[in-house]
Amino acid sequence: MTAVNQKNAPWGLARISHRPKLTFATFNRFDFEEKAGEGVDVYVLNSGVSESYQDFEGRASWGTNATGDDEKIDGNGLGTHLAGIVAGCKHGVAKRAGIIAVKVVYANREVDPKALIKGLEWTVEQAKGSGRPSVALIGDVWMGKLADVDEALDAAANAGLFVVVQAGDNKDDAPDTGLPGSRVVRSDVSPAHPPQRSSCTRRCRRYGRRI
Repeated sequence: MTAVNQKNAPWGLARISHRPKLTFATFNRFDFEEKAGEGVDVYVLNSGVSESYQDFEGRASWGTNATGDDEKIDGNGLGTHLAGIVAGCKHGVAKRAGIIAVKVVYANREVDPKALIKGLEWTVEQAKGSGRPSVALIGDVWMGKLADVDEALDAAANAGLFVVVQAGDNKDDAPDTGLPGSRVVRSDVSPAHPPQRSSCTRRCRRYGRRI
């Protein structure tokens, strides 16, 4: 493996690459493996992804639109934002991962549970067909706890898909907020310890036990 050091990195990247408390020398340094994400597909289930965004270096593609609006665009930017955090060349963690847009959220940020289920089922079939390690990243979708959504998420995870649900930004205990998914779904809660919480972590970031 070849280690790479990204200088002037965002605080979040620096935080996840250093176990000890960040210091003046490490607070903006992201240490990562050069080929991080290579060979992995990340399906972003949200409002779509802007494929031409330069930070993706041509690694983003359109998968499917489960909303039925027939527009292959990111109507509000949330999906592109999430994809950038995951795999953008400047702000992303896995900088060589492939990005596949699965549109399940409308431009007004509303989501139909049926669209989410349809998008998730499509993702499972695509991942099976590709034979590549695959991640399903579900953005900040709020619909409460629905049995059919939970069943679809459990089925996806049991089929070998690594499912991640964004914890959200309301400063609540994530397991108590009605996030979709059961114990097999990984919930992305803030990893920061209290002494190193950012201002956003104190104000808005959800927290909770690791599942």
